[in-house]
Amino acid sequence: IWIAFYYLLRPGEYANATGDAKHPFRLQDVGMKVGARSFQHAHHLATPSQLLAATLCTLTFTAQKNGVKGEKLSHSTSGHAEACPVRATLRRVAHLKLHNAPASTPLHVYYEANGARRAVSSAMITSLLRTATLTIPGHAGVHPDKIAARSLRSSGAMALLLAGVEPDKIRIVGRWRSDAMFRYLHAHAEPLVRNNARLMFTGGHYTLL
Repeated sequence: IWIAFYYLLRPGEYANATGDAKHPFRLQDVGMKVGARSFQHAHHLATPSQLLAATLCTLTFTAQKNGVKGEKLSHSTSGHAEACPVRATLRRVAHLKLHNAPASTPLHVYYEANGARRAVSSAMITSLLRTATLTIPGHAGVHPDKIAARSLRSSGAMALLLAGVEPDKIRIVGRWRSDAMFRYLHAHAEPLVRNNARLMFTGGHYTLL
């Protein structure tokens, strides 16, 4: 979930999705840095202790929509042990390494205690998000039925907007090639409209030339 949120991913890029472009990021697509040292392929170069010490993590595009093959999308640590793109991604790497998964293994694959291979599906993500929403008083103004696996992409974009990141930068990170992204950035979000009326009232005194 944190990987999808921070990297603004489509369901087919981080989960086993149906009816979506299925180009999941794989174990071999993950790179990382520990201080000034770079690891192009974290899965076979980094030790467990280095995975824990990573300060930056990258995903390399292959066939993902609107991504340029070979280009990388990077994130540094968020400062939170769990809600962090670096920690979340490298937890996946560590899990797959522990089970000797091939480099081509999608990051959404996991292994049970008995060694059985499973995959996180977009339906599982949707169910989890809707269940979590029910625990929030007022559901944060969103009906649970409106939430789905692809909501993580728009939520990440919204978080960037509310943090003051310029829309053009959000468009680059999210790989939007048009203004379609603005459909996801809800202008009725309270932090975005706070003080707008005051600003419009005080700034509305002008004379036409």
